[in-house]
Amino acid sequence: MNRQYNSIEQLFTENKDWIQGKLNSHPFYYNVVRRLGFKEIGISIVDARDNEKSRYASHNGLNGKIDEIVNYFEKPDITVKTKERVLLDIIENYGWVEEHPIKAFVKYKNGFSMPTKDLWKLGCALLTFSKKG
Repeated sequence: MNRQYNSIEQLFTENKDWIQGKLNSHPFYYNVVRRLGFKEIGISIVDARDNEKSRYASHNGLNGKIDEIVNYFEKPDITVKTKERVLLDIIENYGWVEEHPIKAFVKYKNGFSMPTKDLWKLGCALLTFSKKG
């Protein structure tokens, strides 16, 4: 998507279905979500001072695909925190991210954080996932 957004709210108002469609079109995404058993994945958008500006969550079906994206948390299985500009940059440069996933991971990995309890949950789930192979 070669488009500039002024805010995360603008992005989710205008292109929530596009985001959902892109994630649901990637077998890696929905297979990992399915195998890890995540029904709700939360993302907290923060400002420069780490104050939450907004939150979004994906509600995922048994197949791991996103059924809907909402602007609230119910009971997320895992949450991540990121600054608005990081997420917008990923979306605005989606073509490059899709073509260069390893370079994109290196570029953006420090732009996301998660609570220790969720990091442990993810680690344990990934260990289980890798053992199921």
